[in-house]
Amino acid sequence: MLATVTGTTFDGPIRLGATELLPGRLVAERVPLAVATERRRRLHADAKRRGQMVSQARLAVADWTVYATNLPPDRASGEEVLILARARWQAGLVFKRWKSLGGLALLRSRNPYRVLAEVFAKLLGALLTHWVALTTCWNHPRRSLHAATTLVQQAALAIALALNDAAALARLLTALTPAFRAVSVASRRRKPAFYQLVATPPPIVS
Repeated sequence: MLATVTGTTFDGPIRLGATELLPGRLVAERVPLAVATERRRRLHADAKRRGQMVSQARLAVADWTVYATNLPPDRASGEEVLILARARWQAGLVFKRWKSLGGLALLRSRNPYRVLAEVFAKLLGALLTHWVALTTCWNHPRRSLHAATTLVQQAALAIALALNDAAALARLLTALTPAFRAVSVASRRRKPAFYQLVATPPPIVS
């Protein structure tokens, strides 16, 4: 594999390891000036708090978003690696929804047993919410899981009453499906949404 370098990206072979060097691949993308400036500000602030100095190498790396992978170029181009890396944020959004919409971070008691019961109840609610999303709108790439969570909360009483009746629950979810499919993430030109990047990935370059 030969290194590919453009004005904003780098894609080339590397070897990683403290003792045994393993072959890998480094994919890097230059970030906007504002992002790099903020990264350097945080580096200097953290170093000042620790009573240290920031090395020139770390300051230089702040200009780039860097990924190391063992995924070969014939499986994914450098552009695709950068897109796949963004998928990690989707997992972070799950926990964000649990905390912001599910109230997982808000506790109404100091009693440890009540706190434990409340956390378990909210986790079960989060599980049920995700399950409803899986059965109604998961196959639609433009789905807005944030909006879907809000819809589940609005229909929570009806869903709870139907949980013990499989036929009634199926009818309810069928009736709710159009509403869930109607909520979607808007398309963007300047900063495409994740579903847009996945829907139209760049060609693989071997």
